[in-house]
Amino acid sequence: MAVCLIPQQYNAIANALISFACGMQVEAFRNLDGNPIVTTMCIGNLRSGTYYLDKFIQTKDKMCIKKASLYFAVILFFVIGAVVESILIGTFGEKALFLSVLLLGIAFILMLIRPTVEESDCNDFVGD
Repeated sequence: MAVCLIPQQYNAIANALISFACGMQVEAFRNLDGNPIVTTMCIGNLRSGTYYLDKFIQTKDKMCIKKASLYFAVILFFVIGAVVESILIGTFGEKALFLSVLLLGIAFILMLIRPTVEESDCNDFVGD
């Protein structure tokens, strides 16, 4: 939220704050539903999702396809967020970043809801 309020002439400060926040996010959110995941990049998630998709094809273990879907969903929402935000920035300028603040607030609330994790034989891969 603070970055949204920083004037354009102080972009270096805003970039430093965003970099710091990304570092904290990488460190704080290492797992999603018990799966190692990186929420600021897609390459490791693509590798892990592809691994579990392949494992599902080989074993037909439904937990593997659930894990693959989780990784691919993270990638999909990362891409959707980047596309939508770039369109909004083109239209509304830096004020479009307030949408990100709103969505992060919603994500924070949803993060407090913890689903149960099922066990399966699909737990042998250690990703990012």
